[in-house]
Amino acid sequence: MTSVKVLEPNNSTAVGAPAGTLSEASDLTVRICQAFITCVAGKGLRATSIDDVAREACCGRATIYRVIPGGREGLLIAAVDHSLSVVVDACAAAVHGSTTIHEAVARSVREAASTLADSVALQRLLAEEPGAILPFLSFDGLTPVLHRVAQWSPMLFGRFVTDAQAGDAGEWVARVVLGHLRTPGGPIDLTDLDHCRRLVDTFFIITPESPHTNL
Repeated sequence: MTSVKVLEPNNSTAVGAPAGTLSEASDLTVRICQAFITCVAGKGLRATSIDDVAREACCGRATIYRVIPGGREGLLIAAVDHSLSVVVDACAAAVHGSTTIHEAVARSVREAASTLADSVALQRLLAEEPGAILPFLSFDGLTPVLHRVAQWSPMLFGRFVTDAQAGDAGEWVARVVLGHLRTPGGPIDLTDLDHCRRLVDTFFIITPESPHTNL
């Protein structure tokens, strides 16, 4: 099986220790998360066992339990966190070259939506086992995701606005993209950059303050 991208945030680390990007996670943790995502993409969550993940990750069961405690539920939580890192890293690359906060936000919406749409594992969960993933994207489960996004937002938007405004921008992006993920369809295609620009021009309201006011 080949590695597949998906969305992923970690409720256990969302509040407290500073959030890191994908490049800062341990190689073993990333390998296990990617193996889990690959297995879920191939056979679904219910049919995926710890043994399956261990074989895909080329490690032992005991290693998985040591690195990511909690069995399959722990793996799902870690995979959500890992995938969120993937999305943010993709957005960071996409906003390069933006000259305004509005363009950066539009590019972030487009990149996040496209990354999630391309995730075979996530789309399979949404279609076949939505009860496993929707709690991360709705109500109280959304709070840790928004917290993580707020921590990462200065990396995306900090050169245009203050850290506080960057956090607000990141939360706006997350709510738009995840809201569309929960209820897809409608006249707006979030994978189309022109659609995202029109959406941002219409609904994203922010008066940029100099980021130097943070100093």
